[in-house]
Amino acid sequence: MPLSNLMAVAWSRDSDPTATRFDARDFNIDTEKFAYFALSVVWRRAVHEWNKDIPRWELGRFAEIMRRYLADEDAPFPQHTVVIVMVCSDQSPRRTWSVPHEARDNLGCLDFAFDVRGIRFRVMMGQVPAAYRSMNIKAPYCPILYADRQRRQDEAWRLIRQRAGEDSQARRSGVTS
Repeated sequence: MPLSNLMAVAWSRDSDPTATRFDARDFNIDTEKFAYFALSVVWRRAVHEWNKDIPRWELGRFAEIMRRYLADEDAPFPQHTVVIVMVCSDQSPRRTWSVPHEARDNLGCLDFAFDVRGIRFRVMMGQVPAAYRSMNIKAPYCPILYADRQRRQDEAWRLIRQRAGEDSQARRSGVTS
């Protein structure tokens, strides 16, 4: 049975309004494998230019420790690194995948995301805000998120349109920010 179907009927660990959180261990999920997979995809983007439109990423001080972790050179999971896993409850993301891309949330850290068949992976490195650290799949209670991705995307676009309308209205009235 698909993980999203199991999560749809399971008891969550909290009722966060942005995404319901579950403990991955409740589903016998090996969070180490999810974390390793997510970091390996980011690493591939850092060591190879896929094409001219998809340039290499520069990981700075995180590159060597990530390489050692992935090469199993007795390196622990990289410090100051967060992997967030969100299982999509809606159907459309389950039919798609995306090229790893930089998240554009301006959080002051390296921030990458990609989608694989209904699962959104987000890898953050550096000074990760506390709210995101609490969602790290490597945290003690192994959180895995469950959310309607399309609804979240629609809400984000609504806010963008709202802000654009406010900016436009301010320009017409001569007020600038």
